[in-house]
Amino acid sequence: MSLLPRLRHGAKVLILDSSFNPPTLAHLALARCGSDYDARILMLSTTNADKKLAPGDATIAQRQSMMSLLGFHVTVIDEPTFVGKARRLHAEMPSASWDFVMGWDTVERVLAERYYKDMIAELRGFFFESRARIVYAPRVGSGGIDVWAAVERVGARDKVVPVAISDEFLVQSSTAVRNAINSGNGTWRDKVPPAITEYIDKERLYFT
Repeated sequence: MSLLPRLRHGAKVLILDSSFNPPTLAHLALARCGSDYDARILMLSTTNADKKLAPGDATIAQRQSMMSLLGFHVTVIDEPTFVGKARRLHAEMPSASWDFVMGWDTVERVLAERYYKDMIAELRGFFFESRARIVYAPRVGSGGIDVWAAVERVGARDKVVPVAISDEFLVQSSTAVRNAINSGNGTWRDKVPPAITEYIDKERLYFT
């Protein structure tokens, strides 16, 4: 099954890979960032290097349903790492380039040596062979020495670039939304798109 919508040769594609548990206004802001993309794709992995499905979480099918309400192409992949995801995308569309948009916490994970057998070789494959970049939403403190040292070792300084996202979205998280729902705090409704609010209410998600 194809991971991609129909794309022109040499397409520039924005990928937002997340757990979408649930999708928030922060997800929407990241998916909308930039203006020169041929396609924007929401990607959900059925396997995650850090996160396992927990009791009370939305199922994969429910997350897909919520993602589809955001108005972008949705793809599901059985691949836990960004290196592996980029490799799969490149194999399907070798002429395209891929911008993976993410928050700073995710940047730190992508560039953490513990996830690799040979970090430099694998990340060079990600940036140069698979034609991928990291586009990140900066926040206060997003200048970790270890991160930029890793980028320099890979030789990919121009492939890790910031994008402007409103500060109000940088503090939002799916975890905070789930916790607010579970505790009966109605402020969560201000942190997700209206269509997601309706879906959560209808399915009684996270009301445990």
